[in-house]
This record gives sequence, structure tokens and C-alpha cells, in this order.
Amino acid sequence: MQITLEKSVFEEALNAVQLKGKWFSTSGMSNDTLGNLVKIVAKSDGSKKGYHFINANNQTFVDYWIPAEVENKSWAVIDILKAQKYLKTMPNEEVTLEVSDSARFFTFGKMAEFPTYNLHSNEGACDSFFRASMDVTLENEIEWGEFPITSGFILTAESLKKSLKACELVGHGVYKLAVSGGAVTISSSSGPNEQYVENIETIAIWGEDATVEYTGPIHTAFKTGLINCHFNDNSLVVMQNTNLLVARAPYVVV
Repeated sequence: MQITLEKSVFEEALNAVQLKGKWFSTSGMSNDTLGNLVKIVAKSDGSKKGYHFINANNQTFVDYWIPAEVENKSWAVIDILKAQKYLKTMPNEEVTLEVSDSARFFTFGKMAEFPTYNLHSNEGACDSFFRASMDVTLENEIEWGEFPITSGFILTAESLKKSLKACELVGHGVYKLAVSGGAVTISSSSGPNEQYVENIETIAIWGEDATVEYTGPIHTAFKTGLINCHFNDNSLVVMQNTNLLVARAPYVVV
């Protein structure tokens, strides 16, 4: 596999799939990541041809898609932290990633080599989520595999991140999204006496009233632009723009 991209595109893809931020834990919230391995898939057929940088665990999936003409299917797994470290040494221009028995970044006059992995640490989750996401589009009503998701809204990345940053002040790490009566709220609560609730300004809203709770800083993958957010009552949450898709299974109180 050989991919040539602007250095900034590699950096954006790696940062997105790392999903670094404040994660829910039994003791509150902690700074963490989704994981430090990325599976790079070269897809030569279907509507999402190109290079997919993916990461997953059993509840969360991130796919940063770079459309391209690909002749042969292939895949490779590399360490995000090592890739980020060596990318910093490269100039702000096109950089080539070549992956075989090892991975190499190179550009004129510079080369960095580092190990690859035989499998992603959550290989099954990566493949299962990836297959289900292949037919997901930017349409309002989507299907995840064969499961329809019919409610949601569109808003700016800046608005979503600002709202969820405020929700983080509660310190619980469980977020509630709700579409009700043609309005959208984002909230978080910690017991009966502490909560933060915000009515957010959206660009579009669709579907029936629905509410879902989830954990994880999935908003940190998005930097700018518009985000389509999809969910049903107590269902998978899917956030996406033209080249980035993040899915998170709901938070369930046991």
C-alpha cells in the first residue's frame, strides 16, 4: 500500500481516529483516547472508494475517508503515536506513506520507518462497524446495516463542541441528545441537584421525537463545518460529515 497526501491531511485523519478527549469512567471523567492503533483500508469498489482510516472498540467507531481511485484492496495497521511523531519531522507538503513489512513516511530528503501490526487490537469491532457503515450517506434518514435511523439534526461543529464542553463541567460524562417538539437539547446531569441543559441552534431537524444517552467525546473528531447527527430512542448515535463518520452505541444504566 502506498498513499501520497498533504502532511496536514495525514495529521487530521490520525487525530480524528485517535478520538482524544474526556471519557466516562466509574470514578468520573478521565482524559483518554479510543486507542492508539489505526487500520488503514484501501477500498477499490462501492460508493466509498478510497482510503479509510478506522479505529474502534466494542462501542465506538471512527472512519476518516479520503476518496481516491484504488486499484487493489489492501489494509494495514500502524501505531498512531509513532505516525504522529514522525510526521512532525516532515515538511508541510506532500508526504508518502508506504506500508509493507514496515511503514515508511518519506518526502524529498527525509524518511522515517516504524513497525506495523498484524491485526488491530479490536479487529472484530473494526470490521463489523466498517461493513455496517458502508451504505450510510448524508441523507436525513439512514440505515446502519439493515437498521433504520430516522431522527436527527444538522448543526455546526463549533456549536456542538461548545455545547458539549459546557456539559463536561457537570463531570459525569453521560450526555443526552433529544429531539422534541421541533427543538434539540443537549444535556448532562449528575444526580438530582446538578445538571446542564442547552437548547441548541440547528440548521435542520427531522424525524419523530427521540432521546438517546451516550458516553465518549465523539464530537472531538470534528474540527469545522456541518455535522449530521442521527439517532432513534436509545439507539446508536451516528455523527458524520462528508469524509468523517463516528458511531457510538448508547449508554445503558444497569
